[in-house]
Amino acid sequence: TVPSPLDDDWLNGWWDAPATDAGHAAREDDYRFLYLGPKGTTTGVHHDVLCSYSWSVNLAGIKEWTLFPPPPFSPLPSAAAGADLEPGSVLEGTGQEEQTQTIGTRQTSMACGSRSANDSSPSADAEAALPLVVRQGPGELMFVPSGWHHKVRNLTGCLSINHNWFNRSSLARVWDFLKEEAKAVQEKLEHLRDTFDEEVNGWERQCEVVLRANSAMNLTEWVGLLLWKASEVRRVGQAVDRSEARQDLAAVLSVLKEVALSPKFVNFLFPPHLHEEQEQAAEEESPCLPLRVDLMPRVEAWLAAEIRQIETSLEMMCV
Repeated sequence: TVPSPLDDDWLNGWWDAPATDAGHAAREDDYRFLYLGPKGTTTGVHHDVLCSYSWSVNLAGIKEWTLFPPPPFSPLPSAAAGADLEPGSVLEGTGQEEQTQTIGTRQTSMACGSRSANDSSPSADAEAALPLVVRQGPGELMFVPSGWHHKVRNLTGCLSINHNWFNRSSLARVWDFLKEEAKAVQEKLEHLRDTFDEEVNGWERQCEVVLRANSAMNLTEWVGLLLWKASEVRRVGQAVDRSEARQDLAAVLSVLKEVALSPKFVNFLFPPHLHEEQEQAAEEESPCLPLRVDLMPRVEAWLAAEIRQIETSLEMMCV
C-alpha cells in the first residue's frame, strides 16, 4: 500500500483507468518498477521520466544516491565529470561529512534542468557544485523531487520498488518539460513537413509519434490524462477535501486553456474517439482513398466543451 501523500499519483492512476474512461489506447503501461541489481551496478546521471517525482523503497541492500538540484541552484555535471564524480556530501544516519568538488557544467532547459537539444558540451564557465549524496538502507524510502538529476550505485546487491509519479504540486513543471520537448521535436522535423500527406495531418501525427518515443507521452495523451483527472475529481468530489478538489480542477483548467488557445498545441491533438468517428464518416461518404481526416474544427469544439464542463464543476464546488 502506497502511503500518503505519495498515493496522489495522477500518472499511474491514468494508466490504471479503463481505456474508455482515460482516453488512451487499450494497452498495459505504467511507471512502477521492480529493480534488482548486484553490487556495483549503476545508473548514469538522469532526471526521471516527464520530469516527474519518483520514490524508491529498498527491500534489500544498500544504495548510494548522488543528487543534483535543478539549475540555477546547482550546475549539472558534464558527461565526463558525472561518470566518475566523487561525493560532495554524504548524509548517513546522524553523521554528516562534506567536501567541495569542482565540476564542469552544461546548459540546460529551465523546464526540468534537462540538457538542451542544441548543446551537449560542457560550459566553458565551470562552477563549484555540491551534490547531495545519500546512502539508503533496507526498508528506507528515497523521494526524488521533480527535475533533480541523479545517479544511483548499488553498494551491495539490491532489490527495490520505484514509482515515477506527479500530481498538482508538480503539474506546472511537468507541463513545462513537455512543452519544451514538443517544441524540440517540431523544430527537428520541420524540414520534413512537405514530405508528409497534409490531407491526413501526416506531419503533426509523426511529431506526436516521435514525442512519445522521446518523452514517454505526447500532447494527445497529456490532454487525455488531464481530462481523465478532472472527471475523477468531479466523480469523487463529495467524498474528498473540497479545497483540494477545487485546486486540482483549477490546475487542470489552467493547462487545458493554454492548450486550447495555442495552435502549436491544439493542432497536434488526435483524440482516438474523434479520429475513429471522422474516418468512419469519410468512408461512408466516399470509398476513395486516401481519407481526408480534417479533425481540427472537431478537436477545438470538443476541447472547448470539456473546458466549459470543468469550469461549471469548479463554480459548483466554490458555492
